[in-house]
Amino acid sequence: MNSSRLMSLHALLAGAAAIALVSGCGGSAKKTTGKPKTKIANKKSTKGKTEADYVKERMKAIHAIVPEGSTCLPEEKLTYQLTLAGEEIILCGNDADRERALGQIACWSVDKASHALTYKGETALPGRSTLVKTEAGCARGYCPPTKLPAGPAHIAWSSDSSKVAVVVGTTASLFEADSKKHLSDINLADEAQAEKAVKGNITDFAFVGDTLFVVGAESAAVANVWMFKADGTAQGTVGSPNPKEKAPISVHAGSLVVLDSDHVGLSEAGLSALYSVEVSTGKRSKIVRKLPKFACSSKELAAYWSMDGSAVPDKCKTSLDAAVGGFIGSDLIAGKKAMLGTLQGKPELVVLDLKNLAEKTTIKLAVCGAEGADAGGAATE
Repeated sequence: MNSSRLMSLHALLAGAAAIALVSGCGGSAKKTTGKPKTKIANKKSTKGKTEADYVKERMKAIHAIVPEGSTCLPEEKLTYQLTLAGEEIILCGNDADRERALGQIACWSVDKASHALTYKGETALPGRSTLVKTEAGCARGYCPPTKLPAGPAHIAWSSDSSKVAVVVGTTASLFEADSKKHLSDINLADEAQAEKAVKGNITDFAFVGDTLFVVGAESAAVANVWMFKADGTAQGTVGSPNPKEKAPISVHAGSLVVLDSDHVGLSEAGLSALYSVEVSTGKRSKIVRKLPKFACSSKELAAYWSMDGSAVPDKCKTSLDAAVGGFIGSDLIAGKKAMLGTLQGKPELVVLDLKNLAEKTTIKLAVCGAEGADAGGAATE
């Protein structure tokens, strides 16, 4: 492993907010932008519903999954995201049902000492996108001149919370966050942009600084990331900091993450490697995670990473799941001395070494219905 690359990423993240957990991470957190302010309009749709009506219906469905004030994670599967708000570690759960697409279900602050959860309700996470369902041609009250089609939409506040981007199909619509004024539309798949246009289905995006990072799934095993400035300028795919590595970075079986307010991360194949882009300067770095030897043949490994339901022998699958399975689709945030991540399918957070991504410890979180926990209180030891 090239130590200069590791130190490069360490230096890039050295000024980021620190994650202070009793389990071993120290430092004080850097204040980040709080919850963006939005207005609820009473403009009626053709069906006579106002935005307030949609909010009421949505909150009823959300509170059926996570009751207001709950201090434990629901048994229902959610996808989880992390951020820092001042010195608070914030964990948010999003609806994993793409058809229902309720968006953010609930957020909690995680106590640094006890790891207990405190209910926060809705807390928009700057930079990170959430899948929501369009309502009367709009997404959460953000309405482009041409009505959005009925169905799912990705929405994200910019990292400074000043703007909002809504992505439906291959179009990104930008708005002022507070006034909800429509600013522009970007054709992310404009053929005139040639190789700089997004290829495949858009599955996720992040909005950090003045840049949109858009994931396009070109095939069942390739999901590259394209960059667009907020003014519509296409910048092409994210590549490796190593000029000898020509291929774009794929986040298939990995994830696109917002490490902090100026850094986007591309997790590759179960966090086997993490690439970092410093948005303000364009600098890039890479960390390679040391993985154990898997009990798999090359054919079995290919079947596992295809994620298409191909049969994988139990011995091989068990060895892979233990090392990389939890990091497929997981979220990460970067601190001064460590990283903190979610683990897919587990009610846990994991603390990772900043230099080599080695797992330092895991933090178990209370789950509703588990022994010693209910919707009103966290499990006690």
